[in-house]
Amino acid sequence: MANELFLKVCPSLARTDTAKYTLADIEKECKEICKYFDLAYPYTNKKMSRVSFCVKWGVDKTNTLGRCHRNNEYDYTLTFNPTYFKIGDPQSVHSTIIHEVLHMCEGCFKHTGEWKYRAQNCQYHLGIPVTRLNRDANYHQMRIDTAKYDLFCVNCGEIGHYRR
Repeated sequence: MANELFLKVCPSLARTDTAKYTLADIEKECKEICKYFDLAYPYTNKKMSRVSFCVKWGVDKTNTLGRCHRNNEYDYTLTFNPTYFKIGDPQSVHSTIIHEVLHMCEGCFKHTGEWKYRAQNCQYHLGIPVTRLNRDANYHQMRIDTAKYDLFCVNCGEIGHYRR
């Protein structure tokens, strides 16, 4: 069950209108998540409130839902897929935002050790599962529906979808 104290720090996580999110909305949610990390992990050397970041829309031609680019230890660029935000499930969208902000935390740039530990704690504290890969059903179906090619494996019979 989600912890009410942590949810008060991150009121944006209760929003269900993620299809209407602007870059300012995403930035606000990212700042709230940074406050959560400072509150939940006071023992770390890197305070998330001191981290600066830029949020922008990326190219939606790939399967990438979000990306965190480290410019230096305290400066990051977070890029999100605009198509995914328009059709994705709100909880899945929040999970993606948390996932990318998590990469800005100390020792969390890769999906190992500390990143996994904090991702699991997000589910406990915030009630939102954070995983390495996010398979939002709405977005996945849209990718299949708009694929230009269907590929058939003669060995196993699996059908894949390809966008050029």
